[in-house]
Amino acid sequence: MRLAIVVMLAACGESDVQPSPDAAPPDAPAGCTSPQELAEVRLTISGVVRDFTSGAPVAGATVDVARAWSTRGFPGTCPMLATLTADAEGRFGPIEIDAGPKEGLISNGQFLVFLVHGAGVAQTASDAKFTCSRACTLAPHTIRAPSAELATRWRADLAATGMPDAATRGLVAFSFEELDDAAAPNVEAFASGSPFSALPLVIGTQVRYVAADGELAPIADVRTSARGVAVIGINFTDPDAIYVSGRRGADHWLQTGSIVAPGWIFIEDRNVSPPM
Repeated sequence: MRLAIVVMLAACGESDVQPSPDAAPPDAPAGCTSPQELAEVRLTISGVVRDFTSGAPVAGATVDVARAWSTRGFPGTCPMLATLTADAEGRFGPIEIDAGPKEGLISNGQFLVFLVHGAGVAQTASDAKFTCSRACTLAPHTIRAPSAELATRWRADLAATGMPDAATRGLVAFSFEELDDAAAPNVEAFASGSPFSALPLVIGTQVRYVAADGELAPIADVRTSARGVAVIGINFTDPDAIYVSGRRGADHWLQTGSIVAPGWIFIEDRNVSPPM
């Protein structure tokens, strides 16, 4: 599972010569999904950008949309499926996009990634799954983006406690949640480069927990605070992804794939598994 940034159909240039209605669509750049494959699935997407700490809407943020978890590269060299601007209420869309190809959709689903930047926010990524085979409307997608100032403080604090390349490495801000979506305290985060193992993380060099005010908690805090968030920075064999899980006594948060991309903060969340 890796990111794929794919091409959207758009007219460009200033030529007065218009293509014939019967003309074939342009070829995709090398390594990018073709227009024909993109057209296999039509999605209606929408969402809202909110501040990570306060939850207030973020006006004016740019939201690029692409396919995720298919091939390597982030954000890649292919044009986006769409580029949107959040309105005064932080909302973007609804808009229809081509997001094929449709192979694999029925059994496992595929993913979009929303890439948020500008308007004073840190470069923030968040994914959303879709499973329709031809056309569907996705639930509105909420993206909690840290401010650029907060991300700078996070990275400085991570560097101070020994995380390598803290200023530029890809980070995962992982929210552990209860069954009712409330933040889960006292959770220990684990991560791996494989979906088949879970490794403890070293406080300071690999993980820090987020305090209630959104800043990083002291290094002595070895589990989530009332905010339920761990900030993880680690690279395994696969440089593009890690698999995050959590434990709190008998409670378990199952492994969830999280994208790792230099300079970006990937926002992910997971509800606790229901009791057996």
